[in-house]
Amino acid sequence: MSNDYKYSLKPTIGQGIFTATYPAIEVTSSRPVIIKTLAASLAEHEQFGQFRKQVLGLAKRLAACPHPHLPAIWESFAEDNFPYVVYDQIIGPTLLDKISQEGPVPLAIAVHWLHQIGSAAMALHKAGLKHLDIQPRNIVYRPETQDVVLVDVSLVCELTPEITQSHANIVAPGYAALEQCNPKATVTAQADLYSLGATLYFLLTGESPPPAPLLEHIPAQDWSRLPEGLPVAFQTAIFAALKPEAKQRQRAIAPWLAQLKGAIAPPPLDELEQSEQKPQPVEPGIPPLTVQKTPAPTLQPESKLKSSPTAKTRPQAEKKLKAKSKATAKPEPRVQTQTKVKKTKTKVSDRAGERFPVGALLMTSVIAASAGSGFGLSLRLNRPTEPGSTFWHVEQSFPPHDDVSQ
Repeated sequence: MSNDYKYSLKPTIGQGIFTATYPAIEVTSSRPVIIKTLAASLAEHEQFGQFRKQVLGLAKRLAACPHPHLPAIWESFAEDNFPYVVYDQIIGPTLLDKISQEGPVPLAIAVHWLHQIGSAAMALHKAGLKHLDIQPRNIVYRPETQDVVLVDVSLVCELTPEITQSHANIVAPGYAALEQCNPKATVTAQADLYSLGATLYFLLTGESPPPAPLLEHIPAQDWSRLPEGLPVAFQTAIFAALKPEAKQRQRAIAPWLAQLKGAIAPPPLDELEQSEQKPQPVEPGIPPLTVQKTPAPTLQPESKLKSSPTAKTRPQAEKKLKAKSKATAKPEPRVQTQTKVKKTKTKVSDRAGERFPVGALLMTSVIAASAGSGFGLSLRLNRPTEPGSTFWHVEQSFPPHDDVSQ
């Protein structure tokens, strides 16, 4: 491949039945890249020209859905009748190598990586593509960011069925869904969901799950090596993705990822607060509890007050009692300073044409004292249990004596 000597190829790092993979260097920038093409063995196939078009078309669709956890596609072109696709090379160990050397990872890290790979697979599905080879060998760990990238997106997933079916035995055991092992079965995006569940199992155990054909005959409790302490709902989500039949799995990756997250994380605090603020439903047939306010007491009409004999005498008695209390009350001691007294006198003298009625005040005090003495004497001469000759103890029909005392 020359391509105007734009890329300098190195020896192949992957030679499969369908594709060949080469590391290369972009000459002008010295950046490392990955270049994929069809295997030379397919060159003699009668439909090789159609294969070339399919690969170039697939490369354009991949370039149209960039994702942070997928390798970026630089370009695609045909040279010497072979299609070539140039990828950004991701530097780092694969998860297969990392887990094999360091052992399983904690639950939080495993779920974090799986969400990244799951979101990359969702981007492919949205573009109408499938990966069909998700496994730890095709996931690269980037030490500088501690993230992972899903690589080796299949370029032959849309080749003629007889080509892919004739090589169904090359699928990765433990990570390929049951339908990928059957040449006559239809393979959909649900196969990638199965591979995600198997990859998550590997991250937590360091082992691959049994091949899909065996899972139909072995109960999960007989082969599972999941660590103790995992939430039951989380284990259930893993086994749900590893269902042998595609119709038994969820139809999309997004709800399955949400199921994983909900199994290990409580609902956010704002959701709890909103649920507490929601009104509680009222059972049918039971009226809601209401608080009745006690009505304020109403005054009697003026006509009823006039019809009572006591109503006529009560205001007069109250006036006499008030007059007596004013006459007998002792004046409060003066504590004002001399300055304050002078200011008060000045204010009173400033009123032009106003004089305090001292004579009227003395006359009112004498009358009030006399009336008070007579009132007290009549109360002593007449017993309250019998009606007297004075108007203080006349027969009363309304209101009763107790009401008058109040």
